Amino acid sequence: MNWLARLGAKGRPAGDELARCGACRFFTNDALGLEAAIPGLRSLGSATSSVRSDDGLCALHDQYLGARRCCADFQEREALGADPDRG
Repeated sequence: MNWLARLGAKGRPAGDELARCGACRFFTNDALGLEAAIPGLRSLGSATSSVRSDDGLCALHDQYLGARRCCADFQEREALGADPDRG
């Protein structure tokens, strides 16, 4: 079964850029965070390299993947500075 078939009822349309992993609350592509999470990465160069593009880590699935991927567990990242206590 391919990744699109696994999306199921929660899946997002392929053209919906907001539903991509790069916009998910579980995804991080911060270079320092990647270097800390992947032992030995710095011995290969650095997480700031252009080859990495916008790849990052999914904290929910513990996977290294591209920001353009998507899955049924997508949860939109809150806007920076958003105060959940304010309406």
